[in-house]
Amino acid sequence: MKSRSLPLLVVVLSTALAARAGDVTGRVVLAGTPPPETKIDLADFPTLAKRHPNGLTTRRYQVSSEGGLQNVLVSIRGDFNGRTFEPPKAGVVFDHQEGWFAPYVMGIQAGQSLDLRHPSDDLYLQATAKTNKGFRYIGKGSHIFRMPETGIRLSCECHLWNFAFLSVFDHPFFAVTGRDGNYRISGVPAGTYALDVYHPKAGTFSAEVVVTDGEVRVPDVAVKPR
Repeated sequence: MKSRSLPLLVVVLSTALAARAGDVTGRVVLAGTPPPETKIDLADFPTLAKRHPNGLTTRRYQVSSEGGLQNVLVSIRGDFNGRTFEPPKAGVVFDHQEGWFAPYVMGIQAGQSLDLRHPSDDLYLQATAKTNKGFRYIGKGSHIFRMPETGIRLSCECHLWNFAFLSVFDHPFFAVTGRDGNYRISGVPAGTYALDVYHPKAGTFSAEVVVTDGEVRVPDVAVKPR
């Protein structure tokens, strides 16, 4: 009788363990007053100047009226009980429109395609990496980063003010804060991890997070401008 019930017990336990995952949510705020942004000189770019009659400025610190900080990459760091994660088959689009790269801050999985988009073929895009192999593209193209790395700088050789930051992970548990500074990282396996907070200008900060079933709300993370 016991031998007959054992397989069912194993299945039930395996299902329960596999289902133990939670969503990590929270908000990143800026502690203090952000330094003024730099106005961009568009005198040599009349087409862009026409499209932006109020001009362009840098976008180092984009803060909501309630202090939420946009464009912060939040990620989970740990061994995930030895699990590995296949990269998505769909690529991540990196666009260039109206003199700006979009997204400004982004994450991607190792082995996932970064698909470069541009309305014309005169974009000179350069990636400066330390762990991965950098690249230089003219026009459109695709590139795959093979190893985890934080803060790869993507820059435009035609528009020197235009750059973005890419981080590569060996798992899918990362998110970028929205306009209100909020983020959500879904489906994180239960366990104790480091929560890494990366902002291109303010730097990197870490805190411990314990993930259980359901939603785990992390207290606001405050970063100081520099």
